[in-house]
Amino acid sequence: MKLRLAIVVTLLLLLSSGTRAQESIDKTIERLKTEITRREAIAQEPTTPEEQKASNRLNLEKARAALVDAVQAKIAALQKYLKTLGDSITPEERDAVSKGLDQLSTDANAARNGTDGASNDPPQSPTDKKNANKTVDKTTGTETITTTTSKLKLARPPFESSTALSEAEVIARLDQPAKDEVKLKATVKIDKDEVGTESFSIPKGQLQQTVVVPLRHGTNNITVEGVDDPSLNDKISIESTANDDDRKTAFTRAIFGVDQSAAASAKPEQKLFLEFNLTAPLFGKKDSPIKAPVWLWLNPRITSLPKQLTGSVAEFSTAANFSAPFTSGKVNDIVQGFEFLGGLEVKTSPLTEPIASGFGGPTKVRFGLSLVFAAGMSTPFGEQQIGPQFFKVNDSIVAAFPGAKDKDFIAFVSADRNRFFRQYYGGLRLKSYYVKNNSEELENIFPGIIDVTFGQNENVTGGTLHGGIARIDGIYPLPFIRGKYQGSIYVFGSVLMKLSKPKLTDPIILQPPDKAPDFPAKNVFSQQVPPRDADHYRIGVGVDLMRLLKNQ
Repeated sequence: MKLRLAIVVTLLLLLSSGTRAQESIDKTIERLKTEITRREAIAQEPTTPEEQKASNRLNLEKARAALVDAVQAKIAALQKYLKTLGDSITPEERDAVSKGLDQLSTDANAARNGTDGASNDPPQSPTDKKNANKTVDKTTGTETITTTTSKLKLARPPFESSTALSEAEVIARLDQPAKDEVKLKATVKIDKDEVGTESFSIPKGQLQQTVVVPLRHGTNNITVEGVDDPSLNDKISIESTANDDDRKTAFTRAIFGVDQSAAASAKPEQKLFLEFNLTAPLFGKKDSPIKAPVWLWLNPRITSLPKQLTGSVAEFSTAANFSAPFTSGKVNDIVQGFEFLGGLEVKTSPLTEPIASGFGGPTKVRFGLSLVFAAGMSTPFGEQQIGPQFFKVNDSIVAAFPGAKDKDFIAFVSADRNRFFRQYYGGLRLKSYYVKNNSEELENIFPGIIDVTFGQNENVTGGTLHGGIARIDGIYPLPFIRGKYQGSIYVFGSVLMKLSKPKLTDPIILQPPDKAPDFPAKNVFSQQVPPRDADHYRIGVGVDLMRLLKNQ
């Protein structure tokens, strides 16, 4: 009971102190307005001695400055009142506050102009009237024309001219409360290169608004100007010493996940995999790598043994869930397949204009088309090395392997290899660059890539380089993952297709023996496992560990 009473008393004291403070501001405004009116009358009185006029003029300016400060304090109090109530405010309360802000704006103009709200400016020219703001009284239909007298000033908290960050808060401040919403646009440039733009506005009745602008390493020249009134503008410069770490991480990706792959007419297999994508711009500006005409890229990949896995994309959101299958197995069970590709991409056309990326906020996407050249090697896709596999000889086996005729069993043995399988391609690459705002500064998201290439691959054409192969690859970040983890989860797919007619063969029926026969033996025919000679596809989902671990 005592606790409740103490809370009630405290609230009453706070309410009464706030009321007294409000009454004090109101009384101060009325007192200053009365004083200004009297002193303006003295200034207009011709019989007032010059010495007293000079003293009166000095005190009049002080009273006007004090009135402006008091009015701004009252405006701040009303704005806090509106913000605190939020959606709970009633229409009557909002109208009352709006009228109060209008009156305070009139009082501030009167103090600055030296009159009771009337301007001392000369009569308007036709051009002035054209650029004036029109206000229509909805009750009487009367139209009032007033010129814009506001001035804009920029400041950056804490009013420093340099930073080590890649973005900065800039405050756009008017010298009087906005009578209507003031639409503004901030533009950031380094020399003639545009870093980015931001559109924002100062709401009606407020004096200032904060906008976050992107920065790049170097001297960033920031200009803010009115959308409807270009004469409302100001400029500042901010020196950024931000390093290029964020941009560099956009050139490196480490995907850890699960894929499903299969050759034509084969059972699909699920595999854990770890894939790296390393890219570097060549011959471009350090502060604008997106303009580089040539890129070097490397793509090594490690796959694990086929495993039947279950789970959802949500379970891939932590590094622990991804690393468990690797850390719980033996090393020789994991490194079952390896593939490496590398090459160059040469830009063939300018990038498109920025458009919405799906990530929301300031993240945009720009597309570029390039010629791509690749070469590399791979180990076979398939099971790890095991011993001979025995089956009974039947008519289907004899038809496929005539040497098994008059034998009881056939033993399939793996062939030994002294080289990796080679591959090379050439074609087109469509690349999606994720940028900040409408600038050329890359977001910390690895680009999405679609490749359409043609070449040869020994792993698809039976162990030799012959015929032609069409290879289609694609990997893109999921746009519905936003916030600090945006660009962390990727979907991908690829297909390798021989450029020849499909070949249809009779199936081979394999019947395992009751027990393994002696080997080698006269009744056992030894047959090397034929190399893979079929189309191949691969699809999957994975997490970019570079992004995931950086945001832990």
